[in-house]
This record gives sequence, structure tokens and C-alpha cells, in this order.
Amino acid sequence: MANDIYGQPVPERLEKPFDARAKVLKLVERMGAIQAELGRLSHEFPGLDTSGAIIALEKAQAWALMEAPAVMCDCRSWQYDCPKCKGKRWLNGEMYLLVKPPPRTPRLPASLPNSREVSIPTPLERRHAG
Repeated sequence: MANDIYGQPVPERLEKPFDARAKVLKLVERMGAIQAELGRLSHEFPGLDTSGAIIALEKAQAWALMEAPAVMCDCRSWQYDCPKCKGKRWLNGEMYLLVKPPPRTPRLPASLPNSREVSIPTPLERRHAG
């Protein structure tokens, strides 16, 4: 079963995009391992500048995390013109952060360098709060 950024299971109809999210997280972790190896190489071989590649990988990690499905949208199942999800029924990380300020901490890959904790409510919490 697929989960959102909080580890909450998603409905069967949304499993495919959220399974993709799990694959994106694995790729982000692999990018972190590559960054670490590049850092080791630059220390091992003075004069070898890997900083450009490390920065590019950091940007790729951030982009992947922001574009991957994050949470289910709280729109109605019949609302195909939802301005937030555009009928997909899920929000990526970037859109979710724009829609609601984050008060909860999602699960991020541990290998993500300089990652900060971001608090984001689940759709269920948003429904009960408002």
C-alpha cells in the first residue's frame, strides 16, 4: 500500500502516483550517496573540484521532492476543475506548501543534506480543523 508524506495510506485509486513518490525518494537517497562520494573524491584528490556536481545534485533532489506527490487533495471526488490539484486528486510538495502553511513534520530521506523539518497537516487534520 502506498503512503503520503506522513506515512498515511492513500486510497487504491491513488496508489500509482504515490508508488512513484516512493521511487523518487529512493532516487533522492541515491543522489545523496553520489554527493557523499563526490565529496570524498575531492578530499582524496586535491585539485579535483566536484562542487558544481554536488550543487547540481542538491538542486535535483529539491526539485524531485517538490514535484513528487505529497498528499491527497481535499477537493470533492467530482470536482475535476479543482484549482489546487487540477483533477489529479493529489498535490505535489510545492503546491501543498503554497496551499497551506506547514504545521507537521513529513518524512524526508535521512540522506538529504541540510534538510529542515517542515510541518504539514494531513488532509484529514485540515478537514477537522476548518
